[in-house]
Amino acid sequence: MINKILIVNDDKDMLDVLEMIFIHQQYRVEIFDSADDIEVRIKKYNPDLVILGFFDPDQSKENLVDKLKKIVIGFKIPVIILSHDNDISTAFGNNVFIVNPSDLFFLSNQVKRIFRENIVN
Repeated sequence: MINKILIVNDDKDMLDVLEMIFIHQQYRVEIFDSADDIEVRIKKYNPDLVILGFFDPDQSKENLVDKLKKIVIGFKIPVIILSHDNDISTAFGNNVFIVNPSDLFFLSNQVKRIFRENIVN
């Protein structure tokens, strides 16, 4: 079975890079540059993992955490949030992982670990 990853990132260049990386690693990948209607997209695509990245420099950390909480609340699937701020991890549950977006090697390994350890529900 090929694992499916839904990637939502407002940085189109990063979105393209992530798509290439995970397609090359034999995952099925669906990408979006906006979190609008993410709940509908998740129901339609039924991913095994969601990767979220939002990098609005004008947004405070508290606003970012609140926005991400609204998106990931109730997800039964693992979520990776791309963030330079590891401190936000305490705001989320056990199925949410924080990964620095500049460390693509670590991100790739984290995805492999999630699937290998069957963290996927």
